[in-house]
Amino acid sequence: MEEKGVGYVRVSTEGQVRDGYSWMYQVEEIQRYCNENELELLHIYEDKGISGAIVDEDGLTVEREGLQELLSDMTYHQVSMLMVPRKPLRQKKKK
Repeated sequence: MEEKGVGYVRVSTEGQVRDGYSWMYQVEEIQRYCNENELELLHIYEDKGISGAIVDEDGLTVEREGLQELLSDMTYHQVSMLMVPRKPLRQKKKK
C-alpha cells in the first residue's frame, strides 16, 4: 500500500517568484517527489501572497488559511507525510 501524503506551498513575495521559487515550481517539486517515491498525494494546501509575519491583532493566529486547513485536516485523516519543498539555493554572482 502506498503511503499517503499532503503538500504545502507558500509564496509571500514577488521576489520569491523572480528568484525561481514560484508557486508552480513548488507544486511541481512536490508532485515529482511523490512520483519518484511512490507516494499517494492527497492534496496540496496553498497560501499565496501571505507573509509569515502577519498575525491577528491579539498575536494568536497566523493568517494562513491553507496552513490552518492543513493542520485541521491532519488531525482527522491518515496522512503519513507532509511535503514542503526546499527553497533552491541561490547561485553566487561571480566577480
